[in-house]
Amino acid sequence: LFGSLRFGVFQMSSQHQTLISIDPGRHSGIAVFINGTLEKAVGLRAHGPGFDGLSGLLYEAIRETFNTVPENTQIARVVCERMVFRPRDTRSNTDDLLQVTAFGGALVGALTSHLFRPLCRVSIEYVSADTWKGAVPKTIMAPRILGKLNETEKYSGRFDRDDHNVLDAVGVGLYALGRMRRGGV
Repeated sequence: LFGSLRFGVFQMSSQHQTLISIDPGRHSGIAVFINGTLEKAVGLRAHGPGFDGLSGLLYEAIRETFNTVPENTQIARVVCERMVFRPRDTRSNTDDLLQVTAFGGALVGALTSHLFRPLCRVSIEYVSADTWKGAVPKTIMAPRILGKLNETEKYSGRFDRDDHNVLDAVGVGLYALGRMRRGGV
């Protein structure tokens, strides 16, 4: 439970290996990698307070993801940053954390649901921020994430480079693919 959690589902072959990485929150980032290459990353914001605001966010996240993943492509891996409660952190709000955790779980469930895609093997992984980026500040981590992207990924307009939630989703994906180690090195 300290690093990442992994779950497996039934297996079926796929032409493309697709990884979806998620930085869940009221302001979320979702990145789609196809065959190890960043295809698209989007930032999404909740439409209001509480679960009602998150339900609209969930719909947008699912729509954006499936608009990016080609129809003949099966999702092989979903990697989601795991929320961690830190009692001494004054920014930690238990209610927000529970809502974001529920949103993250619902999004992972929807993206791996066999209702949306043919039956396939899906690896679901949860990784903490401490595991993939350590205690590196956003101002240092963002350039490190961008430095791990190839020129096509970086400059093709596939994502908003100024949205830290999007960059975190990209960073989670790069870490999961082995293209980046802890702390962005």
